[in-house]
Amino acid sequence: MINFDELSSDLYQRGREAMQRSEFEQAAALFRCSVELSPHFKTLELLGECLLESGNVSSEVILYLAAAAGLGNKSFKSYFLLARALEARGKLTEAIEKLDVAIEIHPQFKAAVEYRDLLQKRLQ
Repeated sequence: MINFDELSSDLYQRGREAMQRSEFEQAAALFRCSVELSPHFKTLELLGECLLESGNVSSEVILYLAAAAGLGNKSFKSYFLLARALEARGKLTEAIEKLDVAIEIHPQFKAAVEYRDLLQKRLQ
C-alpha cells in the first residue's frame, strides 16, 4: 500500500534541498507534487516563496500563499510573502493589510514593519 504522507514528506525534503541550492523552479515542482499528495501549510508557503523567487507573480502564487496563511498557525511568514505577491500585482492596500496581520502575529518582525512603512509611503 502506498504511504502518501511518507512520499509527500520525501518530496518536501527534496524540495527544501533544491531551494537551498537556489534551484527554485525544481523546488517548486517538488513542492507541487508534495502538496498534491498531502497538503500542508509549510509546503504551500515554500512553494509560493519559490515561485516568487523565480519571478512568478501570477494569481497562482497568491492562491498558494493565501492557503498557507489560512492553514498555518501563526504563519506570519506566509502573510509576509502573500503581501509581496499582492504588491507585485499592484494591490498595495491588500498587501498592507496582510503585513498588518503578520505584524500582529509577530510584532518584532522587522522586515514586515519596514516593508509596511515602504508600501504605506507609496500609497501617499
